[in-house]
Amino acid sequence: MDTSDHEVNIKILLNGLVADGDMTVKQRNKLLATMTDEVGTLVLRNNYAQNTALANAVAQAPSLLHAHQRFMRRLERDGHLNRPLEFLPTDRQIRELLSAGRGLSQPELAVLMAYTKITVAEELIHTGLPDDPYLRGLLHAYFPGALREKFPEQIDAHALRREIITTVLVNDTVNTGGSTFLHRLREETGASVEEIVRAQFSARAIFGLSEVWDAVEALDNKVAADVQTRIRLHSRRLVERGTRWLLGNRPQPLELAETIEFFSAGVARVWDELPKLLRGADLEWYQSILDELTAAGVPEELALRVAGFSSAFPTLDIVAIAERTGKAPMEVAEVYYDLADASPSPS
Repeated sequence: MDTSDHEVNIKILLNGLVADGDMTVKQRNKLLATMTDEVGTLVLRNNYAQNTALANAVAQAPSLLHAHQRFMRRLERDGHLNRPLEFLPTDRQIRELLSAGRGLSQPELAVLMAYTKITVAEELIHTGLPDDPYLRGLLHAYFPGALREKFPEQIDAHALRREIITTVLVNDTVNTGGSTFLHRLREETGASVEEIVRAQFSARAIFGLSEVWDAVEALDNKVAADVQTRIRLHSRRLVERGTRWLLGNRPQPLELAETIEFFSAGVARVWDELPKLLRGADLEWYQSILDELTAAGVPEELALRVAGFSSAFPTLDIVAIAERTGKAPMEVAEVYYDLADASPSPS
């Protein structure tokens, strides 16, 4: 979504105020001028997120080439994609890339990402997801602060409210999960796009992905870019595993507010205590990641959180078991990690 999209949607909101007599044209123009810089910042943040997504895609391109091929075939079958027109590789060219251990190029990945967002948005807009009250925050965050503060009710009643929420939700889902994420999860689980997006949104919130990615962004020009990419991919794997778990273990489609509220506090409580809970190989892995990241210049607070990604995934099971048994999450966690340490490693 570029500057023109933001400007149009802001003008739709303000024109409604003018039409209702709550604002003069002169006041509207003055307010528009004061928001120019913030609108530019909002657009640049979206551009930054897409560039980050492409950097992640490039890092995974060789390992996901088969998935990219299956996804392109799916888009072709559904009449959404003409590979030759978009200069995307044929199946023969993909076989050559596989033989060479290579993946799609960055421009090819950018084209595929665009098609992903377009087709997912077309599907989601016809579901009930954009109407979920929990997503109201996405709608308000789209607009500059002055509008959020003065005209919250008008934002809620925006004529393109559903379209804005859908666009923001799709951008966040694809930017964090990758172009093939939804396609792969549909293949694996048989869930609908709406169900997968609900589960991924919930997993991102439960595991605090946005806070992690904000912390990684703050390290621009302070640590190597490949270190930032590794952290983002670590967090992506955690969220993807969490998405699968939520799809397989909770009633579908998920209620966003209920799911996030149910898991967040317990997951955070156990995660904070991981260094005390882990034993044996799990603790060694945790310490190795922590040492690697701190040596690369990552602040200790962020390094501690990232080091716990692998061991944090079971917290979903732990919280669910705690609820069923009436135990505190920490009681279940202590038993779980003790058993994990006692279990023999697979040969």
